Amino acid sequence: ILVVNYLSFNYFVRLDATDSQLFSLSPATKSILSEMSDSVAIEVYFSDNTPPNLLEPKQNVLDLLEEFAKSSNGKVTLDIKDPSSSEFETTATTRGIRQIQYSEYQDDKFSVAQGFLGIAFVKEDEVEAIPVISTLDNLEYEAVSRIVKLTEDRDVVIGFLSVTPQPTDEESELL
Repeated sequence: ILVVNYLSFNYFVRLDATDSQLFSLSPATKSILSEMSDSVAIEVYFSDNTPPNLLEPKQNVLDLLEEFAKSSNGKVTLDIKDPSSSEFETTATTRGIRQIQYSEYQDDKFSVAQGFLGIAFVKEDEVEAIPVISTLDNLEYEAVSRIVKLTEDRDVVIGFLSVTPQPTDEESELL
């Protein structure tokens, strides 16, 4: 028991037993994350007043983002912003995260609250955001595409092609 405990503590292995491999990153995503040259911070803006029906998806998002951080060899850092902080709302808005309205029906009462459920990907002064997480179906793709957009080295070359007609022999004689 001691040996198994020691090995499991030092050599942690995570297995995804879901049919759709919901909590596993695709090989392409793992490759992109492991080959990154620049660092990216993932800032998570989740409000405290999340309704009960969104608690499980919220935890699934956090688990997926933790996998991003673990697969990146330290190039991706996860920063879960404190919703009780005084600058939480202004920072979220500055990063492009929109405030949304939650509605729920509980105990014969209908209530409406506002909050944030978004992610910002930050590299130095550049920001790419997922303003509102509405579904988990394509979250891995959305996240990795924003990371690639931030870290991709792009040399933009703009060229102009102009064709000027050459004078014919008759036209050059007239000149």
